[in-house]
Amino acid sequence: EAVRNAVIHRDYSELMQSNYIQVRMFPDRIEIESPGTLYGDVTINNLITSTKARNSVIITLLEDLKIIENRGSGIDTMIHTMKTAYLEPPQFKETRNSFIVTFRNHNFIDEEAIAWLNAYTDISMNDRQVAALVYTRNNKKITNREYQELNSTDSVTATKELKYLLQNELIIQNGTRGGAFYTLAVSEEKNKSNSGHIGGSSVPNDSNSGPNSSNSGPNSKNSAPSGQELLLDISEVAREKRRLGSVQMNELIVRLCQIKPLTLQELSKLLNRKPDPLRKKYLSKLVKEEKLELLYPDQINHPKQAYITADRENIE
Repeated sequence: EAVRNAVIHRDYSELMQSNYIQVRMFPDRIEIESPGTLYGDVTINNLITSTKARNSVIITLLEDLKIIENRGSGIDTMIHTMKTAYLEPPQFKETRNSFIVTFRNHNFIDEEAIAWLNAYTDISMNDRQVAALVYTRNNKKITNREYQELNSTDSVTATKELKYLLQNELIIQNGTRGGAFYTLAVSEEKNKSNSGHIGGSSVPNDSNSGPNSSNSGPNSKNSAPSGQELLLDISEVAREKRRLGSVQMNELIVRLCQIKPLTLQELSKLLNRKPDPLRKKYLSKLVKEEKLELLYPDQINHPKQAYITADRENIE
């Protein structure tokens, strides 16, 4: 289905003719990369519901040949098939000039995940919330949209159930408004390993599980990084290189501001650049180009003024 999708939706323009659809196989995953970005106003957020297509002639031909049946059902089919096989849902990523879908081949909730979940047996969770915790552990973060896709649910349910996980200090929110995403709580002290039931499934007691063990809990090697750690990871290249191309620097700034609103001083420290040149050369231009916007647009000199991405995903 993914290969078929790549053939149908890739960019066949002269600019992309020398690029090929790539199928890359790894021990733990398969990646399929298609030349060209998403078409028109199609985004990662509306990928499932959108029926817009770049190559209508190819679609019509494949429909006539019975190679495809229901137009616009490809993404939904991939998600459903992976879920039926108890595998993680496919991950979709758009780069500057391509679109990548990744399929991971390990069981979503395996024995290791069950052992790790023993740390949370004192908190009542449904199957969707359990799945979200494991997904967050595996992928370092989760958004409201990813919660919906993972559990085939709506935004209202996702928001309500994520808030429950927040209130029980199982996850923490990074960023605000539409740019929010969630990571595992870093300081998890209270959830000791006990036998019990999570999401309707019996979880056996395991002496090697629990928040302080070597293979489980937010303090382990497999735990998700905090929001600050993500900011430092993303901006590391700028701190190490005094000379960085303007395109790469702009991309870094936008990525950082997607995580949380950042002040000029915070960006200056993260990127190891002086505040005034950073504002004049990059931030002002990004605001003018509507890639960034001010957190307090009506109060330019607000003491807590910060920059946020203008194209935020509405996930709160």
